[in-house]
Amino acid sequence: LPLRSLAPLDLAGWAGLDADLALAAEAVELPGLPVLGNATASLRGTDGVWRLEALRGRVAGGELEAVLDLA
Repeated sequence: LPLRSLAPLDLAGWAGLDADLALAAEAVELPGLPVLGNATASLRGTDGVWRLEALRGRVAGGELEAVLDLA
C-alpha cells in the first residue's frame, strides 16, 4: 500500500481498543529511508497505548530488530 501522508497518526479514536495483530510485508518503503525487506512485527494496543514489537527485517544488507512505541 502506498504511504498517503507523513503526518502523525491520530490514535485518539483507538483509545478504548485492545488488539494484538501480526504484521508481515515483503517490503516496507518509506520516503528517504532504505527499503525494509521481509518485514515482520506485532502491533499491540492496550488502553490507548500502542507498541510495535519484534519489528524485524533486512535493510542495507543487514538485519534490523526494533521496538517502537506509538503515542
